[in-house]
Amino acid sequence: MNQLTKASNPLKRKMITTLKIRSKIIQTAREWFNKNNYIEVQTPIIIPSNKKWPGYLPIKIFHKNAHLAQGFQPYDQILVEKLDKIYTFAPTFRAEKTSTKTHLVEYWRIEVAQKTTIENIIRVQEKLIEHICQTISKTTKNNPTTFKKALKRLEKVKAPFQKIPYEEAIQILQKQEVKIVWGQTIDKESEKNLSNMFDQPFFITELPLNSQTFFYKTIKEKPQQTKSADLIAPQGYAELSSCAQRITNKKELEKKMREIQVNSKDQQWYLSLIKNSKAPHSGFALGFERLLQWICNLKDIKQTTPYPRTSKSIYP
Repeated sequence: MNQLTKASNPLKRKMITTLKIRSKIIQTAREWFNKNNYIEVQTPIIIPSNKKWPGYLPIKIFHKNAHLAQGFQPYDQILVEKLDKIYTFAPTFRAEKTSTKTHLVEYWRIEVAQKTTIENIIRVQEKLIEHICQTISKTTKNNPTTFKKALKRLEKVKAPFQKIPYEEAIQILQKQEVKIVWGQTIDKESEKNLSNMFDQPFFITELPLNSQTFFYKTIKEKPQQTKSADLIAPQGYAELSSCAQRITNKKELEKKMREIQVNSKDQQWYLSLIKNSKAPHSGFALGFERLLQWICNLKDIKQTTPYPRTSKSIYP
């Protein structure tokens, strides 16, 4: 049973208001992209595979193995070569086995790719988030809503956002007696600890090189770190987006895969779509329900949609 039919009247009103804000954010984002000359594209949701990939949802299509996509990469890299600045708003699927307050199996993402550097793609995110927050705060200012207090705080969201290098974030967490060492991924609980220190979104930059970031450009002076960043929502909320400048030379990418022992045979589908480009390519993926959860100050991400899909709930 969905949240609209099972809930009491106050909860129904809250969900209806949430859906109106959700719609307004989508409209606002698209207006911003159109104004800034981005072209909306659509890429495959069903992608080929010859083995199971961790975190991906496997499916069968006419007796052939496939997966449900987790974004428009690497198809976007081919489209960027011809269109320069692109974005998509599309569903994403991830095999989240446990139900949490920040994860869904099926969710939506705003994704962007363009011919630019990591520094500029960070600025693009700042401008987009600032525009969304300022627009939502203004349109609801004179209209009493369930979320009036939550939306009022969006007035303070202004670019640029603070940037914290990865190593500094590790040091901050260690001082808080979090058991973490350099090279480890900053988990959700640690992100929450950092997030509680801020009242505006902030970036964690220069993430370490590993099997999840092998296709990111590395920093010349810091070869074990990548030209990448995660955008974290403040006040105890989770990561909103991740961004990176990508490797666009196939030989360089294959060399990087050998160095960190990523099996190229498992990545043939990805490698077949990589085209050598002299221009820098960067992009980001923004979790839409995560953004809505933070904007509306909701305790659980399942409150962002009337039909949340989790490992425990796929009906109706």
